[in-house]
Amino acid sequence: MNCCMNVLPVDEKLNAVTIRNHLFQVAERLEEELGEERPCLIEGCEQDWEQLPIPDGPLTVGLDGGFVRARHKRGCFEVIVGKSMLAFRRAEEDPLPPAKCFGFVQTFDEKPRRRLFELLKSQGMAMNQQVTFLSDGGDDVRQIQQFLSPEAEYWLDWFHITMRITVMK
Repeated sequence: MNCCMNVLPVDEKLNAVTIRNHLFQVAERLEEELGEERPCLIEGCEQDWEQLPIPDGPLTVGLDGGFVRARHKRGCFEVIVGKSMLAFRRAEEDPLPPAKCFGFVQTFDEKPRRRLFELLKSQGMAMNQQVTFLSDGGDDVRQIQQFLSPEAEYWLDWFHITMRITVMK
C-alpha cells in the first residue's frame, strides 16, 4: 500500500508502513504491561473480600468460540469472542460503564485469561462481586473463564441448550 494517510492528531502525512510500525510498537508495549498468565487469577483471601464494600450489580460475561477459515483456504483457526456488561450501579447518580467487547485467536494468544481478567477489572470487578459467565460449555471457553472470580457462576446459554436437545431428538 503506497498511499499516505492523515492520522489524528499528527499534522503530517504518514504512509501505511509507518502507521503499522507505530501500531506494532504500541501493541508490544501493552502486551508487556499486561502481566503474566497464571492458572488462578483470584487475588487475596476470603477474609479480605468480606472487608470490601458492597459491589455494584453483577457482571455478565457472554463467551463463544467459532472457527474462521484462514486466507486462501489454508485451514481454520479458532476465535473466541465475548461481551461483558455491568447490571447496575449502587449509586444511582453514577452512570453505568459501557459494555465491553473482546476477542482473540485461541491458538495465538498466550494470555487469554489474563486479558479477560484485566477487562473485567477495568469494569470495576471486585473479588466479592457476582460474575455470571454464559457460554456454550466447550472446553476452550470453559478453561478461559475458570478461576477469574471467587463469586463466579457458569451457565450454559439457551441457544446451546436448545441445540443439544434438538440433536438428542
